Order: sequence, then C-alpha cells, then structure tokens
Amino acid sequence: MQTYRYYKELAKKSLQGNFIKCIVAFLFVSLLPVLNSALEMRFPDNTKLLTVISLISTVILVPCFKMGAIEYLFDTIRNNKPPLGNMFNGFKYILKLIPVGLARVISFAPFIIASIVFINIMPEETMNILTEYAKDTSNTEILKAITDEQFNTMYIMELIWIFTVIISVYLNTHLSLCEYILCNEKASGFSSVFKSIKMMKGYILYYIGFSLSFILWFMAAAFTGGISLIILHPYQQTAYIMFYMDRLLKDSEADIEINDDTIKEE
Repeated sequence: MQTYRYYKELAKKSLQGNFIKCIVAFLFVSLLPVLNSALEMRFPDNTKLLTVISLISTVILVPCFKMGAIEYLFDTIRNNKPPLGNMFNGFKYILKLIPVGLARVISFAPFIIASIVFINIMPEETMNILTEYAKDTSNTEILKAITDEQFNTMYIMELIWIFTVIISVYLNTHLSLCEYILCNEKASGFSSVFKSIKMMKGYILYYIGFSLSFILWFMAAAFTGGISLIILHPYQQTAYIMFYMDRLLKDSEADIEINDDTIKEE
C-alpha cells in the first residue's frame, strides 16, 4: 500500500495552476452546511422550515453539487480545462445517487437502531434532564437529579451506542468510492455501490486512517467558521480520486494477470 502522503502529493501536483478554480467548484459544497448552521442560529424556533431546508440541502443540493465538483476535478486532472459551469452537471446524477444514498442509510442502520432504542429505554424524566443540560451545558447541577440506576443504564447504552457508531463507520467506508465510480465510469447507482464494496475490500482500515489524516483541517474549521473547509474540499477529494485511480489501475493489472494465466493454461 502507498503512504497517505503519496496520494496527497499527487493531489497537490494535479491541482497546480487550477486550485482557485477547484475551490470555486466546491464552493456550494463548502458553504451550504455553513448556511444551514447560520439559519438555525437566526431562526431557532422555526423548526419545520429549518427541517425542510436541511433535508433539501443534505439530500439533494450537497450530493449533486459534490458530484459536479468531482466531475470538474476529473476533467482538471485530465487537463481538459473545463468551464466552471460544469459544477452544475452534478444534477444529472440525481437518480443514480438514490441507490448510493439508500446504501449509506443502511450502513448506518446499527447506529440509528441503537439511538432509537436509547431514546425509548431512557425514562422520560432522565431524557428531560438530558435535554435541559443540552440547552445549557454549564448547568451541571441538573445532572445530580439522575439516580445511580439511571446513570448505570445510560453508561451501558452509551457503550453500545459507541460500538454501533464504529460498526456504522466501518460499513459506510465500503461505499467511499461510489461517487468516483459514478463520475469516471458512468456506472449505474447500484453498480457503483457493488463495485465500491469490491474495490474497498482489504482497504477499509487504511481508508479510515487516510480520512483521519485530514483531521487537523477539520479542527481548524472549528476556529475559522468553516473557512478552512473551502480549501480542504478540493485537496481532500483529489487525494481520494488518486487513491481510487490507483485501486482501479491495480485491479486492471490483476485482471490482465488472470487473463494471461488463463491463456497459458489453454
């Protein structure tokens, strides 16, 4: 396996001379979550409107704009010099993204089920206390109302919840290459899911580590109001594309070796 640095260096070289344009291509992907957060702070009581806006942004806008930006990156890497208007091309993938989205929801089923069980098992009194604490985390006195028995139940459920988060992340990582397969190979949504699972076999922990290697950028986002993500997105996605292209090349070489062996046997 190549080092994380190897793919990052390839990404930097691929973006040379085009980095600003690639930042613009990812602008909607970077700013939509920030806009959602700003709306939540501006209209905290308008729950229904915020829920609708958040759903439209998360389910439709961000995935489609991300696909358009990824397509722009592929064209840039190939030196095709695409126009910035291509960032809107992602909406042509909207139907193909449905199976990918469903697969991702299924991958988080353990986490979702554990969360539902957690909410249903917890006594209403305890949930009210936790809700009040969430509104004002400086008020630690309110937590003293939780009994030892309730605390023990919470502790066990939290351990189970953390375990399901790990399982869900592990399952979801199998789908990490779906968007690149959709864009590069013009595959169907279902085909991209199955191919991503196949290509990620044996690389799950490696890819999780690869993703975590960008963690300082996300930490910086907390101090810059998300501005660092504007720089991170094209760089990170290009590094992931380099990993995908490397996996694609190795799979092609493996197929050639298998075919050669078959010919020799005949």
